Amino acid sequence: MKKRFCLMLAFSALLILSACRGEKLSIDDLLDRGTAAAQNGDWEKAREYAKRAVKLVPSNVNALVLNALALENTGDPDGALDEVSKAVSIDEANYFAQYTKGRLLYEKKKYDSCVAPLRAALTLRPNAPDPLILLAQAAVMLQNGQDVRIYYSRLARIPQFARNPVPWSELGMYYLFSERNAPKAKDYLNYAYSLRRDNPTLLLNLAIYFDVHMNNKAEARKLYTRFLNMTQRNSSMSQTRAAVEKRLKVLK
Repeated sequence: MKKRFCLMLAFSALLILSACRGEKLSIDDLLDRGTAAAQNGDWEKAREYAKRAVKLVPSNVNALVLNALALENTGDPDGALDEVSKAVSIDEANYFAQYTKGRLLYEKKKYDSCVAPLRAALTLRPNAPDPLILLAQAAVMLQNGQDVRIYYSRLARIPQFARNPVPWSELGMYYLFSERNAPKAKDYLNYAYSLRRDNPTLLLNLAIYFDVHMNNKAEARKLYTRFLNMTQRNSSMSQTRAAVEKRLKVLK
């Protein structure tokens, strides 16, 4: 009886010691738990699981990408870029690694450097809108007119974006300010506004077109006034409203 009691104590101590050392999990378990934590917004826990996964299998691309995302969301964007760069060097055919690297570079305003990984991501998934959007925006920042047209036009042809006004409006503003092509700008801006007449930004873009580029004061006043009426209760547009009100006084 005494011997059995001692064995039970030893077994209990072993369990406690095992728990103190941390639960042993497979790479798949660590990734599943880390991903679940990330989806729940618990990036600290996601980082803990991702770190353990990378330590367990340093060449696992999914672990590196998850760790990069966790680092980004816990305030270490440089560490995130280092991790995802390792992932890309291991597997250039991984869409998430390429896209994440491109996005992080874009967010650091490294527009030249972000193009290659974003293009690689787009090659891997030709109809993915996320790399297309960033490539188009990077092209705007780099003043690469040909790429702006290519990427926004391509984005607009994706079924889920065909009725989305954003690429059409961006194309319109590009033609307006970069190429000084007023007729094309008007076509795109009008079409964007026709898709979402309740969108104040689209309305404002159209007003700017008539005001600055067509010198049509009557139409500009009408659209600016409509914009003000539409945004009366929108506190996020208070600065824009103030600028529009100031402009209306000049146009009277």
